[in-house]
Amino acid sequence: MELFLAMAVAAVAIATLVLAISFRKRTEKQVSAMLDGRRDSGARKNEMAISELRAQLSDASARLDQLTVGLQAVQEFLWPVQAPGQPGHEAASPADNGSSGPGGNG
Repeated sequence: MELFLAMAVAAVAIATLVLAISFRKRTEKQVSAMLDGRRDSGARKNEMAISELRAQLSDASARLDQLTVGLQAVQEFLWPVQAPGQPGHEAASPADNGSSGPGGNG
């Protein structure tokens, strides 16, 4: 009788271990799949955000190019580029307009 009881306890222990191992494996698979899904979803969201930021950067770069061209046109209109040797090419100095420099006596 004691032998039968010991064998029954051992069988229940083995069955419990088998159930625990199978439950663990199943849980690991489910958690792994869930984490992979989150990773994939996160990666997709990151890729979409990066693409959107690249598009915004491209648009901003194009606008900057347009503004640069416009600024150059305005500068050329206000201050035309003169070839060296032509009158007005040299920078104006304080002595040219009659005012004194920082150390002058005016």
